[in-house]
Amino acid sequence: MEDLIQNLRNKKFQIELPSHLWKTLNTKVLNVLQTEQWKTFKYFSSYGTINSAITSVDNKKGGIYIFYVDPHIIPERQRILMYVGEAHITDNQNLRKRISEYKSYLPPDCRRPKIRMMLEEWWEDLYCSYIELEDNALIKQIESELINKL
Repeated sequence: MEDLIQNLRNKKFQIELPSHLWKTLNTKVLNVLQTEQWKTFKYFSSYGTINSAITSVDNKKGGIYIFYVDPHIIPERQRILMYVGEAHITDNQNLRKRISEYKSYLPPDCRRPKIRMMLEEWWEDLYCSYIELEDNALIKQIESELINKL
C-alpha cells in the first residue's frame, strides 16, 4: 500500500487556473491561437522513440507548441496542459528540430527535471500540438502571453 501512495506522490504536480488572466489575453494573440490550424500528434510511438509523425512538422518554419497529457478515458475532456514552448526560425533552429529535442531530456539527462518527469511518467499519453508560424516576434509574443496567462 505504501508503494501505491508513494507512487501517487511522485506523480503529483500543481496546476494553477488563473481565470482572471485568461480574460486579458492580447486580442492579436487570441486571434492567432483561434484561427491558425493546430496540428497534433502523439509524441512517442514507444518509450524513447518519437512518433514518425514528427516528419510532418515543417522544418522551414518556427511556431508555438504545447505538450499535453490525454489519457483518452473521457474523450477530449481530460487534456492536461503540461508545457508551452516556442521555436524561432533561424539558420540553426526550426519547429521540427525544437520539438524533437525534448527526447534528449529522457534519462540519463538531468538538466530539466520537470521535462524529464513529463516524458518519463506520461510518455504513453503525451501529445504535442503546434502552430507553424514565420514571424519570430509574433512567436515570442504568443509564447510569453500563453505562459503568463495560462
